[in-house]
Amino acid sequence: MREPMITHRKYFSILFIMLVIVFMFVFTQVAKESISDYDVNAHAAKPPVSGSLRWTPEDGALASMALGTESLPAEGRYVLLLGDESNDAGRVVCQWCRYTKRNLAVRSSAQGCSPGVNPPDLILVDATVIDCGREEAALMDLAEAGCDLLFCNLPGPQVIRAREGLRTLLGIREVRADSIEVEGIHLFEDFFLGGRYIYAATDEESRKRQDLTLEMPWYITLSGTKTYMVGMLEELLEDEEAMNEYFPGVIWRNSYKGANVFAVNGDYLSDITGLGILSAVYYEARPYDLYPVINAQNLVVVDYPSFAEENTEVIQKLYSRSPKALQQDIVWPMLLSMARRGGWKLTSFLVPQYDYQDGAEPNAENYQFYLQQFREVEAEAGISLRHSDQITLAEKVERDEAFYDSANSRYVYTAAYAEPSEFMKLKDQPEAAFTSEIRTVACEYRPDMPLVFYCDDEITGQSIIGDARTHTYKENVRLRGLETALGYSMVKIDIHDVLWTESEDTLWEKMSEKVTSNLDTWWKAFQAFDKTTLSESDRRVRTFLNLDYKERREDDRISLEIEGMEEECWFLLRTHGEKIAEIQGAEYERVERDAYLLHVLEDRVEILLEKNRGVLKYTLPEED
Repeated sequence: MREPMITHRKYFSILFIMLVIVFMFVFTQVAKESISDYDVNAHAAKPPVSGSLRWTPEDGALASMALGTESLPAEGRYVLLLGDESNDAGRVVCQWCRYTKRNLAVRSSAQGCSPGVNPPDLILVDATVIDCGREEAALMDLAEAGCDLLFCNLPGPQVIRAREGLRTLLGIREVRADSIEVEGIHLFEDFFLGGRYIYAATDEESRKRQDLTLEMPWYITLSGTKTYMVGMLEELLEDEEAMNEYFPGVIWRNSYKGANVFAVNGDYLSDITGLGILSAVYYEARPYDLYPVINAQNLVVVDYPSFAEENTEVIQKLYSRSPKALQQDIVWPMLLSMARRGGWKLTSFLVPQYDYQDGAEPNAENYQFYLQQFREVEAEAGISLRHSDQITLAEKVERDEAFYDSANSRYVYTAAYAEPSEFMKLKDQPEAAFTSEIRTVACEYRPDMPLVFYCDDEITGQSIIGDARTHTYKENVRLRGLETALGYSMVKIDIHDVLWTESEDTLWEKMSEKVTSNLDTWWKAFQAFDKTTLSESDRRVRTFLNLDYKERREDDRISLEIEGMEEECWFLLRTHGEKIAEIQGAEYERVERDAYLLHVLEDRVEILLEKNRGVLKYTLPEED
């Protein structure tokens, strides 16, 4: 008689082991859920720095001085704007001065400006305000006095063609054409962080990205100029002997009688891209530059998750799933994969419901699930105040308050997606208790609004600079400029378009593919900067806006003194061929060649530099 393959003893041993394993897994999960504070926002644990300590004009921040006399400030660091601080370029200049802790003097004319014993760090010329042809002699006098100039934009080609002195000052040999359309834009390395790049439409994908201004005047610059950005022409690309100055100049530097004269051919200083241009220009005009940065890379997810079964019929048809299953089984795993691939810390702005009149009410069943998921991957939950036109913001907040009460959550929300002015009207209303701890508001970027700012002493605003699914060439130039000036970016993934899709372009499968490709490609050059949640970024923004600093250099040693540093902060050091040999009071990481990110731990930092072998890239302007 054959013996059974498994004896009773072995059978019960196997069964016992399986029960033990099942018990261990179940007990572990139960214990994990019972002892972990999933409904506590770990990012809200630390009280924020007060905006009452922010830099003010009285403390030496932005002192906009509409000068009525011929003399300029006799002491202190400042920038002189020849233009209007209320127009596009003027607003960018004001932001840059505030972020780099410089005073700002504003004049509507170059006539009679005498720098005296205290020349400005930089003179900015807005040709939309200043009649550069009429004031040609005054501008040349400022350069001859040793003042560095930046033309935020240029007068028309007719003016430049007619004014020999202006051409000499700008380093323009010839106006070849009043207008020409180029094939693309070539950005050279060592100007912006991120390296060299050619913005040309060579295939279908690049043609979709091309939104830079390709029509411009064709200026041929002098052979002694240094070119940073040019327009590309096929006829010159095929000529191996064609020098950079033959291509239509976009951004370049001329040396005129001991001064640096920079020119921007286009409207690049009309939005926040100009912050990076100003920082890069100042660096190019000096042997080195040291300035504060925010050091925060944010990825925010808008209107996710939603807790109402809305638009069910359309979603069921497109995905063969309910809205709940689509978000939990398809969207969340992909978001998690994106975050892990790029090291991102997600901030997800959840929304109980969007349409408050369709009868589909939010269900708190999955609320705890998402809070658990966020906590395990160091993500943060925020609140979205987006709503349909069928309901007011106050009504939405009242309905949402009821939902959060029903969820019995202790989670403290410190970040919101909203329009700042609307939120400030709302925040003190009693029916909006769940918004009472909001510390920072993520908002869409607008040219008439600063990039990062205080709404009041308790709340900051941080601007979203782009959509992760549609990264155009203009957005990439803007990204490089902001990384150069501030070490900052915030990009969004908008799930509202998935849940309320109106075309195949917003299907999650296609959207997630574009988002993944963009995040993996365009942010690769800036991995030295930290990925943060919005509340973490908020703390860094506050410190950045509050601090003041002084720096000086003697021989190879740079001394940095910081005031108002209640928390850690970051500075960017850019050199022309010099390396950090030793540092005290800070840690540092190399961002790229000649660029170092300093993590400042003390209010006094000492940096010892050493030269690389070979000739330094920076050279003093040649005498005329």
